[in-house]
Amino acid sequence: GICKSLGARYGQLSRLAVNYDATLLGVLLFSLRPEAPGEVAESCIANPLRKHPVAKPDPVLDACADMTVILAWHKAKDDTADGFALRGLAARAVFSSARRKAAAVWPEMDRAAAEGLATLAKVESRAPGEDAPALATAAFGTVTGGIFGAAADRLLPGLDSSFRDALRLAGDRIGRWIYLVDAIDDRSDDADNKNWNPFAVLDPQAAVEKAGGMLEALEAELDRTLALLPYERDAAIVSNMMQAGLPAVRADVLAGRKLGRL
Repeated sequence: GICKSLGARYGQLSRLAVNYDATLLGVLLFSLRPEAPGEVAESCIANPLRKHPVAKPDPVLDACADMTVILAWHKAKDDTADGFALRGLAARAVFSSARRKAAAVWPEMDRAAAEGLATLAKVESRAPGEDAPALATAAFGTVTGGIFGAAADRLLPGLDSSFRDALRLAGDRIGRWIYLVDAIDDRSDDADNKNWNPFAVLDPQAAVEKAGGMLEALEAELDRTLALLPYERDAAIVSNMMQAGLPAVRADVLAGRKLGRL
């Protein structure tokens, strides 16, 4: 459904940016809303000969699509500053118009992405010290936390404010988790290419141990936070992601197994 919304709102190229971050936001928003998401059988651009169940057009899916292009544009801007000029400039060109449209609808999301990534850029401009993993993950957490919170405030107005705050917190922690997984997964390549990495000052085993401990703590906090929410549906799916999905990914990454792409 998010992929379909991306294509309808921002053109077919934007569908290349579909990701798990927006998918998680969509699952959480639908699970907490009184109205069940609609469903229809449609073909997919990746498999046009067979129909699949697809979520019907919905404001939740549109918000997730808007989040996707906002993050894609700001990530491209960050890539350009980090020395990946060709890749970053190409992606910025693809998502420039889409991001302007999405930012007009969701200025809160755009502001959270801009401010959080600006803080992250400052952290990454200094030589990494022992506090680099904590500082970098906190900066990226403000991006996803701000986005999740903005979506909850607007799309779940009937939800108690304490539960919307819990969604903002969960967004922050999932952002920290994503940054950590990517950082430890890329540590060896970053060292070879002389790119900044928060674990650069640690030897490989120490880096794995530190990342593992931080990831486990985030998983436990996410599980506790999301378990308190008043679900209308799909509570078991959310629980499975927190208790089985995230730990499984962590185990693969820490063991040196490369992750597949969406």
